[in-house]
Amino acid sequence: MKEAMQCASVLNVEIARSFHRVVAIASVSEPPRVYEGVIAVNSECGLGATPLGDDRCGFLVWAPAINQVEVHILSPEERIAPLGKLSRGYHYGVVQGAKPGTRYFYRLDGNKERADPASKFQPEGVHGPSQVIDPHFVREEVHWSGIPFSHYVLYELHVGTFTAQGAFDAIVPHLDELKDLGITSIEIMPVAQFPGDRNWGYDGVYPFAVQNSYGGPEGLKRLVNACHQRGLAVTLDVVYNHLGPEGNYLNDFGPYFTDRYRTPWGSAINFDGPDCDEVRRFFIENALYWVREFRVDALRLDAVHGIFDFSALHFLQESTCAVHAQAERFNRRIYVIAESDLNDNLGSTFSTALLCKAAQRGSEILSGFILLHTWTLSSVSFVVFLAMLRALLPSSSRFIDFNRRGFPGIEMKHVTGKKCNASVACNTLSIQINTFWWLLPHRKCLHLLAKV
Repeated sequence: MKEAMQCASVLNVEIARSFHRVVAIASVSEPPRVYEGVIAVNSECGLGATPLGDDRCGFLVWAPAINQVEVHILSPEERIAPLGKLSRGYHYGVVQGAKPGTRYFYRLDGNKERADPASKFQPEGVHGPSQVIDPHFVREEVHWSGIPFSHYVLYELHVGTFTAQGAFDAIVPHLDELKDLGITSIEIMPVAQFPGDRNWGYDGVYPFAVQNSYGGPEGLKRLVNACHQRGLAVTLDVVYNHLGPEGNYLNDFGPYFTDRYRTPWGSAINFDGPDCDEVRRFFIENALYWVREFRVDALRLDAVHGIFDFSALHFLQESTCAVHAQAERFNRRIYVIAESDLNDNLGSTFSTALLCKAAQRGSEILSGFILLHTWTLSSVSFVVFLAMLRALLPSSSRFIDFNRRGFPGIEMKHVTGKKCNASVACNTLSIQINTFWWLLPHRKCLHLLAKV
Protein backbone atom coordinates (compact mmCIF):
# COMPACT_ATOMS: atom_id res chain seq x y z
CA MET A 1 0.00 0.00 0.00
CA LYS A 2 2.83 2.39 0.86
CA GLU A 3 4.47 1.87 -2.55
CA ALA A 4 1.14 2.37 -4.31
CA MET A 5 0.50 5.64 -2.45
CA GLN A 6 3.97 6.92 -3.30
CA CYS A 7 3.50 6.01 -6.92
CA ALA A 8 0.07 7.67 -7.01
CA SER A 9 1.43 10.91 -5.61
CA VAL A 10 4.26 10.94 -8.12
CA LEU A 11 2.07 10.25 -11.12
CA ASN A 12 -0.43 12.92 -10.10
CA VAL A 13 1.59 15.65 -11.76
CA GLU A 14 0.82 18.93 -13.43
CA ILE A 15 2.60 19.28 -16.77
CA ALA A 16 3.82 22.69 -17.87
CA ARG A 17 5.03 22.61 -21.46
CA SER A 18 7.21 25.17 -23.20
CA PHE A 19 9.27 24.98 -26.37
CA HIS A 20 12.45 24.26 -24.47
CA ARG A 21 11.45 21.97 -21.63
CA VAL A 22 8.81 20.02 -19.80
CA VAL A 23 8.61 20.72 -16.08
CA ALA A 24 7.02 18.10 -13.83
CA ILE A 25 5.69 19.29 -10.47
CA ALA A 26 4.83 16.75 -7.82
CA SER A 27 4.36 16.51 -4.08
CA VAL A 28 6.09 13.35 -2.90
CA SER A 29 7.64 11.99 0.25
CA GLU A 30 10.55 10.58 -1.77
CA PRO A 31 12.28 12.81 -4.34
CA PRO A 32 11.29 11.76 -7.87
CA ARG A 33 13.48 11.84 -10.91
CA VAL A 34 13.11 15.26 -12.48
CA TYR A 35 15.00 16.26 -15.60
CA GLU A 36 14.41 18.18 -18.77
CA GLY A 37 12.11 16.57 -21.25
CA VAL A 38 10.61 13.82 -19.09
CA ILE A 39 7.61 13.50 -16.83
CA ALA A 40 8.90 12.89 -13.31
CA VAL A 41 8.38 9.36 -12.05
CA ASN A 42 9.40 7.65 -8.85
CA SER A 43 12.41 5.35 -9.25
CA GLU A 44 10.28 2.41 -8.07
CA CYS A 45 7.55 3.07 -10.58
CA GLY A 46 9.08 2.32 -13.95
CA LEU A 47 6.67 1.01 -16.53
CA GLY A 48 6.13 -2.74 -16.56
CA ALA A 49 7.26 -5.16 -13.87
CA THR A 50 9.90 -3.91 -11.42
CA PRO A 51 11.34 -6.31 -8.81
CA LEU A 52 11.42 -4.59 -5.41
CA GLY A 53 13.26 -7.27 -3.41
CA ASP A 54 11.91 -9.77 -0.86
CA ASP A 55 10.00 -11.54 -3.65
CA ARG A 56 7.90 -8.42 -4.26
CA CYS A 57 7.28 -6.88 -7.67
CA GLY A 58 5.67 -3.60 -8.65
CA PHE A 59 3.46 -3.57 -11.76
CA LEU A 60 2.71 -0.30 -13.53
CA VAL A 61 0.68 -0.08 -16.74
CA TRP A 62 -1.00 2.78 -18.56
CA ALA A 63 -4.50 1.72 -19.57
CA PRO A 64 -6.82 4.77 -19.52
CA ALA A 65 -9.60 2.91 -21.35
CA ILE A 66 -9.74 0.11 -18.75
CA ASN A 67 -11.64 0.24 -15.44
CA GLN A 68 -9.97 -2.76 -13.80
CA VAL A 69 -6.55 -4.24 -14.52
CA GLU A 70 -5.47 -7.46 -12.82
CA VAL A 71 -2.19 -9.33 -12.97
CA HIS A 72 -2.75 -12.97 -13.90
CA ILE A 73 0.25 -14.76 -12.43
CA LEU A 74 0.87 -18.01 -14.33
CA SER A 75 3.94 -19.31 -12.52
CA PRO A 76 5.21 -20.52 -10.16
CA GLU A 77 1.68 -20.52 -8.65
CA GLU A 78 -1.33 -19.34 -10.63
CA ARG A 79 -3.36 -16.52 -9.07
CA ILE A 80 -4.99 -13.16 -9.78
CA ALA A 81 -3.78 -9.89 -8.21
CA PRO A 82 -5.76 -6.67 -8.77
CA LEU A 83 -4.01 -3.36 -9.44
CA GLY A 84 -5.11 -0.01 -8.04
CA LYS A 85 -6.36 2.66 -10.42
CA LEU A 86 -4.39 5.89 -10.26
CA SER A 87 -4.66 9.25 -11.96
CA ARG A 88 -3.79 9.87 -15.62
CA GLY A 89 -4.93 6.36 -16.58
CA TYR A 90 -2.27 4.38 -14.70
CA HIS A 91 -2.82 1.16 -12.76
CA TYR A 92 -0.30 0.07 -10.13
CA GLY A 93 0.18 -2.54 -7.45
CA VAL A 94 2.81 -4.49 -5.53
CA VAL A 95 2.46 -8.27 -5.74
CA GLN A 96 4.05 -10.56 -3.19
CA GLY A 97 5.74 -13.70 -4.50
CA ALA A 98 6.28 -12.35 -8.01
CA LYS A 99 10.03 -12.77 -8.28
CA PRO A 100 12.22 -12.80 -11.40
CA GLY A 101 11.14 -15.65 -13.66
CA THR A 102 7.43 -15.16 -12.91
CA ARG A 103 5.27 -15.19 -16.04
CA TYR A 104 2.13 -13.10 -16.23
CA PHE A 105 -0.59 -11.50 -18.33
CA TYR A 106 -2.66 -8.40 -17.64
CA ARG A 107 -6.37 -9.16 -17.46
CA LEU A 108 -8.39 -6.20 -18.76
CA ASP A 109 -11.86 -5.66 -17.25
CA GLY A 110 -12.06 -9.37 -16.43
CA ASN A 111 -12.07 -10.26 -20.10
CA LYS A 112 -9.06 -9.93 -22.42
CA GLU A 113 -5.65 -11.14 -21.36
CA ARG A 114 -2.70 -9.35 -22.85
CA ALA A 115 1.07 -9.28 -22.34
CA ASP A 116 2.58 -6.21 -20.70
CA PRO A 117 3.04 -3.31 -23.18
CA ALA A 118 6.31 -2.58 -21.35
CA SER A 119 7.29 -6.25 -21.07
CA LYS A 120 11.00 -6.73 -20.55
CA PHE A 121 10.96 -10.29 -21.90
CA GLN A 122 8.59 -12.41 -24.01
CA PRO A 123 9.98 -15.96 -23.65
CA GLU A 124 7.11 -17.51 -25.66
CA GLY A 125 6.92 -14.85 -28.37
CA VAL A 126 4.57 -11.96 -29.10
CA HIS A 127 1.37 -13.83 -28.19
CA GLY A 128 2.68 -15.40 -24.98
CA PRO A 129 2.98 -14.10 -21.42
CA SER A 130 5.51 -11.57 -20.17
CA GLN A 131 8.22 -12.51 -17.72
CA VAL A 132 9.61 -10.61 -14.74
CA ILE A 133 13.37 -10.25 -15.16
CA ASP A 134 16.14 -9.45 -12.71
CA PRO A 135 17.61 -6.08 -13.72
CA HIS A 136 20.90 -6.75 -11.92
CA PHE A 137 23.79 -7.88 -14.09
CA VAL A 138 27.38 -8.51 -13.05
CA ARG A 139 29.57 -6.63 -15.52
CA GLU A 140 33.21 -7.44 -16.07
CA GLU A 141 34.01 -4.38 -18.12
CA VAL A 142 36.59 -1.80 -17.15
CA HIS A 143 35.33 1.70 -16.44
CA TRP A 144 33.66 2.74 -19.66
CA SER A 145 32.48 6.23 -20.49
CA GLY A 146 32.20 5.90 -24.27
CA ILE A 147 34.19 7.33 -27.17
CA PRO A 148 33.98 10.69 -28.98
CA PHE A 149 31.46 10.70 -31.81
CA SER A 150 34.17 11.78 -34.22
CA HIS A 151 35.83 8.38 -33.62
CA TYR A 152 32.78 6.32 -34.55
CA VAL A 153 33.26 3.77 -37.34
CA LEU A 154 30.00 1.79 -37.45
CA TYR A 155 29.49 -1.80 -38.49
CA GLU A 156 25.75 -2.37 -39.06
CA LEU A 157 25.01 -5.84 -37.75
CA HIS A 158 21.93 -8.07 -37.97
CA VAL A 159 21.98 -10.47 -35.02
CA GLY A 160 19.96 -13.15 -36.80
CA THR A 161 22.20 -13.39 -39.87
CA PHE A 162 25.64 -12.34 -38.64
CA THR A 163 26.35 -15.91 -37.48
CA ALA A 164 24.82 -19.30 -38.18
CA GLN A 165 23.55 -19.43 -34.59
CA GLY A 166 21.80 -16.07 -34.93
CA ALA A 167 22.33 -15.05 -31.31
CA PHE A 168 24.06 -12.35 -29.25
CA ASP A 169 26.56 -14.76 -27.68
CA ALA A 170 27.66 -16.01 -31.10
CA ILE A 171 28.78 -12.48 -32.05
CA VAL A 172 31.30 -12.18 -29.21
CA PRO A 173 34.04 -14.38 -30.79
CA HIS A 174 34.04 -12.09 -33.85
CA LEU A 175 34.46 -8.78 -32.00
CA ASP A 176 38.26 -8.82 -32.13
CA GLU A 177 38.10 -9.32 -35.90
CA LEU A 178 35.82 -6.29 -36.23
CA LYS A 179 38.12 -4.22 -34.08
CA ASP A 180 41.14 -5.24 -36.17
CA LEU A 181 39.19 -4.11 -39.23
CA GLY A 182 39.02 -0.61 -37.79
CA ILE A 183 35.46 -0.71 -36.46
CA THR A 184 34.90 1.30 -33.26
CA SER A 185 31.16 0.65 -32.77
CA ILE A 186 28.81 -2.12 -33.77
CA GLU A 187 25.36 -0.91 -34.82
CA ILE A 188 22.82 -3.56 -33.84
CA MET A 189 19.69 -3.63 -35.97
CA PRO A 190 16.41 -3.54 -33.94
CA VAL A 191 16.02 -6.24 -31.31
CA ALA A 192 12.58 -5.36 -29.87
CA GLN A 193 10.43 -8.53 -29.76
CA PHE A 194 8.95 -9.39 -33.15
CA PRO A 195 6.93 -12.42 -34.36
CA GLY A 196 8.89 -15.54 -35.24
CA ASP A 197 12.63 -16.15 -34.94
CA ARG A 198 14.00 -14.01 -37.80
CA ASN A 199 13.01 -10.56 -38.96
CA TRP A 200 14.65 -7.35 -40.15
CA GLY A 201 13.63 -6.03 -36.74
CA TYR A 202 11.41 -3.20 -37.93
CA ASP A 203 8.18 -5.05 -37.08
CA GLY A 204 8.79 -5.16 -33.33
CA VAL A 205 5.71 -4.93 -31.10
CA TYR A 206 7.21 -4.92 -27.58
CA PRO A 207 9.67 -2.01 -27.53
CA PHE A 208 11.19 -2.95 -24.13
CA ALA A 209 11.51 -6.73 -24.70
CA VAL A 210 14.73 -8.06 -26.23
CA GLN A 211 14.05 -10.71 -28.89
CA ASN A 212 13.82 -14.14 -27.27
CA SER A 213 15.36 -16.06 -30.20
CA TYR A 214 18.46 -13.84 -30.05
CA GLY A 215 19.14 -14.59 -26.38
CA GLY A 216 16.87 -12.15 -24.56
CA PRO A 217 17.99 -9.31 -22.27
CA GLU A 218 20.79 -11.30 -20.62
CA GLY A 219 22.31 -12.11 -24.00
CA LEU A 220 22.29 -8.46 -25.08
CA LYS A 221 23.89 -7.38 -21.80
CA ARG A 222 26.66 -9.94 -22.27
CA LEU A 223 27.31 -8.67 -25.79
CA VAL A 224 27.47 -5.02 -24.68
CA ASN A 225 29.76 -6.00 -21.83
CA ALA A 226 32.07 -7.86 -24.21
CA CYS A 227 32.18 -4.89 -26.59
CA HIS A 228 33.13 -2.46 -23.84
CA GLN A 229 35.87 -4.80 -22.62
CA ARG A 230 37.42 -4.48 -26.08
CA GLY A 231 36.95 -0.73 -26.31
CA LEU A 232 34.06 -1.00 -28.76
CA ALA A 233 30.96 1.19 -28.45
CA VAL A 234 27.47 -0.18 -29.06
CA THR A 235 24.84 1.60 -31.14
CA LEU A 236 21.29 0.25 -31.07
CA ASP A 237 18.63 0.80 -33.74
CA VAL A 238 15.26 1.72 -32.23
CA VAL A 239 11.92 2.22 -33.99
CA TYR A 240 9.63 4.98 -32.71
CA ASN A 241 7.56 5.63 -35.84
CA HIS A 242 5.31 2.53 -35.80
CA LEU A 243 4.88 -0.96 -34.42
CA GLY A 244 4.47 -4.13 -36.43
CA PRO A 245 1.04 -5.70 -37.10
CA GLU A 246 1.27 -9.19 -35.57
CA GLY A 247 1.14 -9.25 -31.78
CA ASN A 248 0.48 -5.52 -31.53
CA TYR A 249 -2.08 -5.19 -28.71
CA LEU A 250 -1.35 -1.67 -27.50
CA ASN A 251 -4.70 -0.36 -28.70
CA ASP A 252 -6.39 -2.62 -26.14
CA PHE A 253 -4.76 -0.52 -23.41
CA GLY A 254 -5.09 3.03 -24.70
CA PRO A 255 -4.61 5.52 -27.57
CA TYR A 256 -1.00 4.72 -28.41
CA PHE A 257 -1.74 5.31 -32.10
CA THR A 258 -3.44 8.02 -34.12
CA ASP A 259 -5.38 8.03 -37.38
CA ARG A 260 -4.43 11.67 -38.02
CA TYR A 261 -1.31 10.51 -39.83
CA ARG A 262 -0.24 7.41 -41.71
CA THR A 263 3.15 5.84 -42.24
CA PRO A 264 4.07 3.42 -45.04
CA TRP A 265 4.17 0.68 -42.38
CA GLY A 266 0.92 1.25 -40.48
CA SER A 267 -0.64 3.54 -37.89
CA ALA A 268 1.46 6.43 -36.64
CA ILE A 269 2.36 6.83 -32.96
CA ASN A 270 0.23 9.34 -31.04
CA PHE A 271 2.84 11.95 -30.16
CA ASP A 272 0.64 15.04 -30.35
CA GLY A 273 -3.00 14.02 -29.89
CA PRO A 274 -5.21 13.45 -26.82
CA ASP A 275 -3.37 11.54 -24.07
CA CYS A 276 -0.08 11.96 -25.92
CA ASP A 277 1.83 12.87 -22.74
CA GLU A 278 1.74 9.28 -21.51
CA VAL A 279 2.54 7.87 -24.95
CA ARG A 280 5.58 10.14 -25.13
CA ARG A 281 6.57 9.05 -21.65
CA PHE A 282 6.35 5.40 -22.77
CA PHE A 283 8.82 5.84 -25.63
CA ILE A 284 11.12 8.22 -23.77
CA GLU A 285 11.34 5.72 -20.93
CA ASN A 286 12.19 3.12 -23.55
CA ALA A 287 15.12 5.18 -24.83
CA LEU A 288 16.40 5.64 -21.29
CA TYR A 289 15.95 1.93 -20.59
CA TRP A 290 18.47 0.95 -23.27
CA VAL A 291 20.94 3.52 -22.05
CA ARG A 292 20.52 2.75 -18.35
CA GLU A 293 19.99 -1.02 -18.16
CA PHE A 294 22.03 -2.15 -21.17
CA ARG A 295 24.54 0.71 -21.25
CA VAL A 296 24.35 1.21 -25.00
CA ASP A 297 26.36 4.18 -26.19
CA ALA A 298 24.15 5.49 -28.96
CA LEU A 299 20.61 5.15 -30.25
CA ARG A 300 19.96 5.22 -33.98
CA LEU A 301 16.35 6.37 -34.48
CA ASP A 302 14.78 4.70 -37.49
CA ALA A 303 13.00 6.81 -40.13
CA VAL A 304 12.33 9.96 -38.13
CA HIS A 305 10.38 11.31 -41.10
CA GLY A 306 7.69 8.86 -39.97
CA ILE A 307 7.45 10.46 -36.51
CA PHE A 308 4.63 13.02 -36.73
CA ASP A 309 4.52 15.60 -33.97
CA PHE A 310 3.23 19.15 -34.32
CA SER A 311 3.26 20.03 -30.62
CA ALA A 312 5.40 22.87 -29.30
CA LEU A 313 8.12 20.51 -28.11
CA HIS A 314 8.83 17.84 -30.69
CA PHE A 315 9.19 14.28 -29.41
CA LEU A 316 12.67 14.04 -30.95
CA GLN A 317 13.83 17.09 -29.03
CA GLU A 318 12.22 15.89 -25.81
CA SER A 319 13.66 12.37 -26.02
CA THR A 320 17.12 13.56 -27.05
CA CYS A 321 17.14 16.03 -24.17
CA ALA A 322 16.28 13.21 -21.76
CA VAL A 323 19.05 10.97 -23.11
CA HIS A 324 21.63 13.74 -22.91
CA ALA A 325 20.58 14.50 -19.33
CA GLN A 326 21.06 10.86 -18.45
CA ALA A 327 24.48 10.86 -20.14
CA GLU A 328 25.53 13.81 -18.03
CA ARG A 329 24.25 12.16 -14.87
CA PHE A 330 26.17 8.94 -15.64
CA ASN A 331 29.24 10.85 -16.89
CA ARG A 332 29.09 8.97 -20.19
CA ARG A 333 29.20 9.89 -23.87
CA ILE A 334 25.79 8.90 -25.25
CA TYR A 335 24.53 9.94 -28.68
CA VAL A 336 21.21 10.04 -30.52
CA ILE A 337 21.45 9.57 -34.30
CA ALA A 338 18.49 10.27 -36.58
CA GLU A 339 17.90 8.51 -39.88
CA SER A 340 15.74 10.39 -42.37
CA ASP A 341 14.49 9.59 -45.84
CA LEU A 342 13.12 13.06 -46.51
CA ASN A 343 15.97 13.78 -48.89
CA ASP A 344 15.35 10.91 -51.30
CA ASN A 345 16.82 12.62 -54.32
CA LEU A 346 20.50 13.30 -54.96
CA GLY A 347 19.62 16.65 -56.46
CA SER A 348 17.04 17.66 -53.87
CA THR A 349 17.23 21.05 -52.26
CA PHE A 350 17.05 19.44 -48.84
CA SER A 351 20.08 17.22 -49.48
CA THR A 352 22.12 20.08 -50.88
CA ALA A 353 21.13 22.38 -48.02
CA LEU A 354 22.26 19.83 -45.45
CA LEU A 355 25.57 19.32 -47.22
CA CYS A 356 26.14 23.07 -47.46
CA LYS A 357 25.33 23.48 -43.79
CA ALA A 358 27.72 20.69 -42.93
CA ALA A 359 30.44 22.13 -45.11
CA GLN A 360 30.06 25.53 -43.46
CA ARG A 361 31.10 23.97 -40.17
CA GLY A 362 34.58 23.69 -41.61
CA SER A 363 37.44 21.30 -41.95
CA GLU A 364 37.61 20.59 -38.21
CA ILE A 365 34.63 18.26 -38.65
CA LEU A 366 34.90 17.22 -42.28
CA SER A 367 38.66 16.92 -42.73
CA GLY A 368 38.63 13.15 -42.27
CA PHE A 369 37.06 10.36 -44.27
CA ILE A 370 33.78 10.68 -46.10
CA LEU A 371 32.62 7.08 -46.47
CA LEU A 372 30.33 5.96 -49.24
CA HIS A 373 28.23 2.97 -50.10
CA THR A 374 28.25 3.05 -53.89
CA TRP A 375 26.76 -0.19 -55.17
CA THR A 376 23.36 1.38 -55.85
CA LEU A 377 24.71 4.12 -58.12
CA SER A 378 25.60 3.98 -61.76
CA SER A 379 29.06 5.23 -62.71
CA VAL A 380 27.60 8.44 -64.13
CA SER A 381 25.43 9.11 -61.09
CA PHE A 382 28.34 8.52 -58.75
CA VAL A 383 30.68 10.83 -60.69
CA VAL A 384 28.07 13.61 -60.60
CA PHE A 385 27.45 13.05 -56.91
CA LEU A 386 31.15 12.97 -56.08
CA ALA A 387 31.71 16.20 -58.02
CA MET A 388 29.00 17.86 -55.95
CA LEU A 389 30.62 16.66 -52.73
CA ARG A 390 34.06 17.87 -53.81
CA ALA A 391 32.61 21.31 -54.49
CA LEU A 392 30.95 21.48 -51.09
CA LEU A 393 33.42 19.85 -48.76
CA PRO A 394 36.92 20.87 -47.67
CA SER A 395 39.71 19.93 -50.05
CA SER A 396 41.32 17.78 -47.35
CA SER A 397 38.37 15.38 -47.26
CA ARG A 398 39.16 11.89 -48.51
CA PHE A 399 36.70 9.45 -50.05
CA ILE A 400 36.56 5.75 -49.37
CA ASP A 401 34.69 3.33 -51.59
CA PHE A 402 34.06 0.15 -49.61
CA ASN A 403 33.02 -1.70 -52.73
CA ARG A 404 36.08 -0.99 -54.86
CA ARG A 405 34.09 0.27 -57.81
CA GLY A 406 37.26 1.88 -59.18
CA PHE A 407 35.66 4.74 -61.14
CA PRO A 408 38.04 6.08 -63.82
CA GLY A 409 39.94 9.18 -62.76
CA ILE A 410 38.77 9.00 -59.14
CA GLU A 411 41.29 8.07 -56.47
CA MET A 412 39.84 5.67 -53.86
CA LYS A 413 41.47 4.72 -50.60
CA HIS A 414 40.63 1.78 -48.36
CA VAL A 415 40.63 1.46 -44.58
CA THR A 416 43.49 -0.83 -43.42
CA GLY A 417 43.75 -2.03 -47.02
CA LYS A 418 40.92 -4.49 -46.49
CA LYS A 419 37.62 -4.77 -48.27
CA CYS A 420 34.56 -4.61 -46.03
CA ASN A 421 30.84 -3.96 -46.37
CA ALA A 422 30.37 -2.01 -43.15
CA SER A 423 28.04 0.93 -42.73
CA VAL A 424 30.35 3.59 -41.39
CA ALA A 425 30.15 6.98 -39.71
CA CYS A 426 33.39 8.92 -39.31
CA ASN A 427 34.30 12.42 -38.15
CA THR A 428 30.69 13.31 -37.31
CA LEU A 429 29.47 13.15 -40.92
CA SER A 430 28.52 9.90 -42.61
CA ILE A 431 26.93 9.76 -46.02
CA GLN A 432 25.29 6.53 -47.03
CA ILE A 433 23.70 5.89 -50.40
CA ASN A 434 21.33 2.99 -50.12
CA THR A 435 18.55 1.39 -52.11
CA PHE A 436 15.55 0.85 -49.86
CA TRP A 437 14.51 -2.13 -51.98
CA TRP A 438 11.82 -3.21 -49.54
CA LEU A 439 10.02 0.11 -50.11
CA LEU A 440 10.61 1.19 -53.69
CA PRO A 441 12.98 -0.66 -56.05
CA HIS A 442 15.92 1.40 -57.32
CA ARG A 443 15.03 4.28 -55.03
CA LYS A 444 18.28 6.03 -54.13
CA CYS A 445 18.45 7.53 -50.67
CA LEU A 446 20.97 9.90 -49.15
CA HIS A 447 20.92 10.32 -45.41
CA LEU A 448 23.21 12.12 -43.04
CA LEU A 449 23.98 10.75 -39.63
CA ALA A 450 25.36 14.04 -38.40
CA LYS A 451 24.90 16.89 -35.98
CA VAL A 452 24.40 19.57 -38.61
